[in-house]
Amino acid sequence: MEITVLEKVPRMENGKLTRTYRKWSSMWQRCTNPAHPAFGYYGGRGIKTCERWRCYDAFFADMGECPPGMWLDRIKNELGYEPGNCRWVTPTESAHNRVKKGTRKPINPNSLMQKAKRAGLPYQVVYQRINVWCWKEEKALSTPVGRKDWMRRPTTNGRHRARRTPGWTPKEQRG
Repeated sequence: MEITVLEKVPRMENGKLTRTYRKWSSMWQRCTNPAHPAFGYYGGRGIKTCERWRCYDAFFADMGECPPGMWLDRIKNELGYEPGNCRWVTPTESAHNRVKKGTRKPINPNSLMQKAKRAGLPYQVVYQRINVWCWKEEKALSTPVGRKDWMRRPTTNGRHRARRTPGWTPKEQRG
């Protein structure tokens, strides 16, 4: 397949590789080099680079200069790198268009972390109230942070006793 490009595009600028050339090179390595750390997510999954884009000049002619702070993104993740399927996007936009790596489970909306978030409480506080202080979940989620009752710890007989802080002495022993 013969690729005709009108002009040779510079790959170096001020002694450094251009941003666009680095993006192209990274794309090429991910898809073709089995030693690349991300090969399993790209070339190993069957993601390929189109014949035309084997040449950097053709890639540059199709995509143009990479704007500052932008990444190369595939619109449809199941397709390869080709002119109709690629665009320049921000890192945030790219994060929304990604295939999940590994076997991560979707977030359970009823998890303790999600419940704490909805209640506007720090997760660690709710976790400690339930697992350390033996509070019921409803109380742990409804009690605002800063109340003094968090210092009351249940005893084995169900009664509460005050939590003693270091340096605490009973009233009758104080001078």
